[in-house]
Amino acid sequence: IQDKLPTVVTRGSFSTIEPLPIAVYSDFSNMQERLIPLGMGDLTSIDAYMASYKTVSTLLTARGQSFVAPVVENIKAEEDGYGGGGRNMPGRRYKVAPGTGGGGLTRILSATHIPQPVKTSAPLDSGERLALILATDPLSPTGEHAFYVIRTDAAASPAFGFAALFEYSADSNVADTGLPSPFLGGHLAGGSTKEGGLGSVYGDSVEVSPCGRRFAFTDTDGRIVVVTIPTSPLMGDIGVDMVVLPQENEISQPLVGDDETDLVWSPGGRYLAIVHSARNQFRVISIADLGPPEDGKLIALRRIVQATTDRFNSFSPVWGHASKDFVVELWTAATSALDPNTKAPNGSGGATALLYLSDRDVQLTGNTSPWGTRAPSPTFEGNTCIHVLPLQSKEDAIDLNAINEFLQAPYGGGGAMEVAMEGANELNFLLELMEQKKKAS
Repeated sequence: IQDKLPTVVTRGSFSTIEPLPIAVYSDFSNMQERLIPLGMGDLTSIDAYMASYKTVSTLLTARGQSFVAPVVENIKAEEDGYGGGGRNMPGRRYKVAPGTGGGGLTRILSATHIPQPVKTSAPLDSGERLALILATDPLSPTGEHAFYVIRTDAAASPAFGFAALFEYSADSNVADTGLPSPFLGGHLAGGSTKEGGLGSVYGDSVEVSPCGRRFAFTDTDGRIVVVTIPTSPLMGDIGVDMVVLPQENEISQPLVGDDETDLVWSPGGRYLAIVHSARNQFRVISIADLGPPEDGKLIALRRIVQATTDRFNSFSPVWGHASKDFVVELWTAATSALDPNTKAPNGSGGATALLYLSDRDVQLTGNTSPWGTRAPSPTFEGNTCIHVLPLQSKEDAIDLNAINEFLQAPYGGGGAMEVAMEGANELNFLLELMEQKKKAS
């Protein structure tokens, strides 16, 4: 090997290798961006949100990159323009991350819009929009998963751009690299969960609460984790609270997170509906009470209640209202102008029922095959129906609005008009009374 060295200068008893001053000039084609057509099969996440000027935009993640695309009406080919004044130009599409020149530094795994507060102190909408990004951290030696809060409005510069090409060392500042600073994971707290790191997160499991203060996810270690969201991209890990849910609910059913676990937030961001597997492998729904998000920034885990039985599969939960609740809201809206003491139909602004799908319609169809979820019993066709679980007791419903005393349902909590409705005559009487008051006013 010593004999094959190209340039060796002997100085006494020592031999030194001197580098030659060679400069290589190139267009570095391997670092240039390439235009690759994207199809629906390339999408890994999609989220819609209200942008400035009351327009709707979508936050797309495909092939490790995030984009923003407008939502417009389907313009027919024979129509001129884009259907209105000021719409002579097509809606703008732009990249959120990574920026130009930074395509090989990181990979975006998921991007979710962070809802803004309904009421703010600013008189006008500033147009700033934020997103929760799960990406590989280029500052981590092994590309650990990390969460970022970045801007997605058109006025912001794309994250992970040209400025990120500067070299990074352990004693330098993250701000000097031009990279966004993660508030969880990455070079700050990366590595496996056994070492206290973030671990590997399922990108499609990340769910942001409608209040914009919390998010939840599952990872490859079977954990279900709830984390608070910083209010600014510059806050870093300041004020971030992370809580790992127990491995069992209140009745000792396993509460393990995997790639099939479904996480659904309540409208107020306090409750989290979790679809997981019971001990018999049937899908059940548990509800975790994480405390009001208004009470500081900390997450206060209180109870994890199993809402459905493990004798049937239950899945696809949706927080909302039953049909009877809509009738109550219509009645309250019609009478609130006449009686100022009338309570609002839903003072907390949250849901009054949990709707979900369940395969409980198990009528025998004549199929005697031994396969299915109830093997070796016969299989059943068309066994999935929509079910409603009222979240209010009868006393609470009446205290919230007196009309619930007339509109009752088989369940004690009210709701579920889809199943049956008692007091139909009283309902017709109330509707006629509403019509008379409307004409009189």
